[in-house]
Amino acid sequence: MHSPKLDQLSTLNCEMKPNKEAKVHNIIRIALLLWAFPRLAVSLLWTGTVTLATIGHIVSPHVQAPPSRAFFGAFAILVQLVELAMLSTFIVAGFKKSVKFYLIYYRYCILTLVTYTISVTICLSLEYDVGHYFGDLYISYCYFSAAGVKGNEYDLLFIASIIDFGFEILLIFLIKKLIDYYGKSVNNYTPSEAV
Repeated sequence: MHSPKLDQLSTLNCEMKPNKEAKVHNIIRIALLLWAFPRLAVSLLWTGTVTLATIGHIVSPHVQAPPSRAFFGAFAILVQLVELAMLSTFIVAGFKKSVKFYLIYYRYCILTLVTYTISVTICLSLEYDVGHYFGDLYISYCYFSAAGVKGNEYDLLFIASIIDFGFEILLIFLIKKLIDYYGKSVNNYTPSEAV
């Protein structure tokens, strides 16, 4: 004899057991969240450092800083505040599994990758002395610089940019996977929207 209660129970059991794809995407989401918190802490620290240095250069009676330094300092602070806002958006997206917030961060990653590529190209073509400030955009260059790795500055910047470029492409790929996976549950979402 057929019982509807048993059908409901077996349906519940199937829904409670996540499939392999759900487990993989959950691991990706958690790993990206674990990556986002240290990055947020570093961004907060760097924002504070840039802000204090800019204010110090502006108000210090001992430093005769040109007006362009205040402009670049204010611009650097603005860039860092945008970075903090985007990382916060990404963390919220990770907890809420929000396709909309993932899409915002996905587009931001593509924009920063293009900006970074242009900046490194300018830096390598203008000579290190003129453009080395562009190299501070990503962590690998700062690590090489802080670790005291000896070598040609151009080579260090090139190696660091390749590493950072690879990590950023991986990040974009993983976010795209999460957008496509969580977007399946949103009725009006199509994967072509993320491009």
